[in-house]
Amino acid sequence: MIKLVYCITKKPGLTDEQFFHYWERVHGPMAARLPHLRRLVQSPRLTVPGDKFQPDYERMAALWVDDALAVLAALNIADEYQILKRKYEGVTKDMTQRTSSLENALDEVLQEARLAG
Repeated sequence: MIKLVYCITKKPGLTDEQFFHYWERVHGPMAARLPHLRRLVQSPRLTVPGDKFQPDYERMAALWVDDALAVLAALNIADEYQILKRKYEGVTKDMTQRTSSLENALDEVLQEARLAG
C-alpha cells in the first residue's frame, strides 16, 4: 500500500470561502473518482494557539493506492486526473513546486514507456 500526502496552499487573491468551496464541492469528488484509489482523506490544517510554527498550507489530502502501478494509473494516465490537475492549478499556488518525488519518478517511468512504445 502506498500513501501519498499533499499539503495544499491556495493561490493569493482567493478568499478562504472560495478555496474551501472548491476543495469540498469540486476537487474532493473529482479526486474520489480516480482509478485504483482505495481511500481519500481531506483534512483542514490544525492551528495550535501559541505554536510559533504556524502551517503554511490550508488543507491536506491523503490518498491510498495498492502499488506504484496503481499510482501511475491514478495520477498520470487517468483522464480524470488530468482534468483535476488543470482545475487544481487554478486555485492553488504553483503545483509543480508541490509535486512529490514519487510523482516525479513515476512521470519519468511513464515518459520512458511512451518513448519505448
